[in-house]
Amino acid sequence: MVFRKKGQYGNLLRIDYGMYHGYFLSLNIIQSCCMFFMCACLTLAPQFGFADIFRGARGQGLATATVSQQGFTSVLDNQVGLVGLDHFAVGFQSAVHYGNFSSHALTMASPLGKGVLGYSTTLFGFDGYRENQNSLCYVRSLGKDFDVSLQLSHVGLSLGEYGRKDVLSFALGFQTKLSKKVRLGGHLANPIRPKVAESEFAVDYLASWLRLGASYQEGKCLLLAEVEQHFSGVTLLKAGLEYQPIKDVFLRTGVSTNGVLALGLGVERKKLAVDFSVDWHQVLGLSPAVGVGWRL
Repeated sequence: MVFRKKGQYGNLLRIDYGMYHGYFLSLNIIQSCCMFFMCACLTLAPQFGFADIFRGARGQGLATATVSQQGFTSVLDNQVGLVGLDHFAVGFQSAVHYGNFSSHALTMASPLGKGVLGYSTTLFGFDGYRENQNSLCYVRSLGKDFDVSLQLSHVGLSLGEYGRKDVLSFALGFQTKLSKKVRLGGHLANPIRPKVAESEFAVDYLASWLRLGASYQEGKCLLLAEVEQHFSGVTLLKAGLEYQPIKDVFLRTGVSTNGVLALGLGVERKKLAVDFSVDWHQVLGLSPAVGVGWRL
């Protein structure tokens, strides 16, 4: 392992538990990390890329069953959902994952030509391990009711004394409207599987996955469902519900087969949108998130 010093064993713990990936360094945190092995979705496929999996407070409130949703928060999700944005917008998202790790994201998007240009920078980690992803995307319609997106990303992995690794990758997305109520979406992330590290024991890649899903709008209710297939072999099934009981207020909930139950609340007022969410895992506990967006 290029990040491991010769003779040092036991202080580098590598796991991939379906939705969350990363390197957990230092003997002092191994005890807290052991609980992650209790997850039903645990695999031993070594991958990186947690920063790319944080999809904002709105997405978290829907258990990230959001590949077919639209709106400004899509800049952290399936970027093609930005299509139709007619104003400049900026936002900030933050989450604490089960009391151990945090994610923070700054997002921007603006109409450009016949499409929409979006930018995001996301930071995930803790002392000893950091992931920082900077992404630029462009979204446009190719025809009636068919939209596509391309995102280019730089991912920097910092492992303290073990070194740093920088990789480039990309993502593709599409959405199509089948009827006034039904929309399909798909998103392919890091399809070339950039290599992060290699040793005589294993090859470590940036996390890669394919998501396919659909949404159904019925009055004030939006139903979402999707399947997320990781190249590591993990498959997640997810479903979400967004309900608008009164003007400018949105209630959200979602469930995923990785053991997550999510709840969320969104409030929109003129040019400001605020989202709150929390997901609960039966083993890991609570993960709260908050997001704020401004339309300028």
